[in-house]
Amino acid sequence: MKKSLSLCLFIFLFALISFFFESCSNELEIAAPLDEFNANSIQNQLNIPDKPDTMVYLPNSKMLIGIKKGLSTDKLAKLDIYFSTHDQNTKMKKVTPMLPQCGYHTEYVWLPANIYKPVSNKTLGIWLTPSIVSYSDARNLYGFKEIHINDINEMNTALAYGWQADSMMLSYNNLNQQILNVGSFYIDEPYEHDSWNLSSLLSFANCDGGKRILLGSYKMGWMPYNAFNSYGTMYNNCINQASNLYMMCDKYTTDFWGNAVGYWLDFKINTYGNKNLTNFVPLNCTPSNNSKYSDFIGTANAFGMNELWLYAEGQEGGSGTLNDIKSFCNIAWGGGWLQQKYIYTEVEWFCDSVPACTSCSWGNYGDWSIENEWPIGWQWE
Repeated sequence: MKKSLSLCLFIFLFALISFFFESCSNELEIAAPLDEFNANSIQNQLNIPDKPDTMVYLPNSKMLIGIKKGLSTDKLAKLDIYFSTHDQNTKMKKVTPMLPQCGYHTEYVWLPANIYKPVSNKTLGIWLTPSIVSYSDARNLYGFKEIHINDINEMNTALAYGWQADSMMLSYNNLNQQILNVGSFYIDEPYEHDSWNLSSLLSFANCDGGKRILLGSYKMGWMPYNAFNSYGTMYNNCINQASNLYMMCDKYTTDFWGNAVGYWLDFKINTYGNKNLTNFVPLNCTPSNNSKYSDFIGTANAFGMNELWLYAEGQEGGSGTLNDIKSFCNIAWGGGWLQQKYIYTEVEWFCDSVPACTSCSWGNYGDWSIENEWPIGWQWE
């Protein structure tokens, strides 16, 4: 009878001990025990020796540990997961569960997409070079509302990429040129080149259906046209005889008389007033030209202008790059001329230090880099 009781008691204790170790094993498997475990207990369960045969690096927990030969990869994986979600205190020989995974940090931020669209009360036009920016990108990525064309071929190309005819400005060189059904016309420096006179300019103004005609000039109003008249006198005598004739500054570089913004001041304040609706901004703004995009945007805002043209073609404007287009658009956005798309993004950072739990601290130290980005939503600003 005593032997039977002893046997039963032995079986019961064996089952109880087995249940205990099975429970511990399951907790290790899910890597989230509910209480603290002695570090030596964890080591014994996974057969981690005090004197290892070899060293193994655990990538998730960023730990280098010693093991006996023959330890299964399954147990190594469990160990890796376990220590990646627990803080190890080697002095106290304690393993604290459920701390954030070492070496990772997640944040949620609004990131600029560098995609722009027009605002309703302002217009940006572009005289482009396709090798710098395409017809499609100028409209769909950078927010330009109007585009310059030279002829019917460029008009058809622009139409193919979604531009509307009434958003095009055609360079018109002489009265024999074909008049296309576009939104406006541009005549380049008619008095500077003596390619037009008062009669021919007024004749075109009266025959184009009243559409807007912009006359480009790079001369300050006081500068002499001939021995008797200044450029300001010549152009004012023309534009004041037709309601659809306007002036446009196409000065891009600095000279003895000042930089391009100085010419804008002369056009708007001293010479043409409300007949100076818009001006060209050179794509290749450089310190040597004493000009910055922010100066042009700021001056246009100060004048109450609601239209600007980026000159990205030809000898002076064509030396820029796509990065200059992006820089201009960013400044224009900051000045209220464009809206920019922002992406709400989940950003996962990774700390590439060993061991991660003691070598990395978010916002303090550690070699942190972005490992993944996931867009969540977007909005225009």
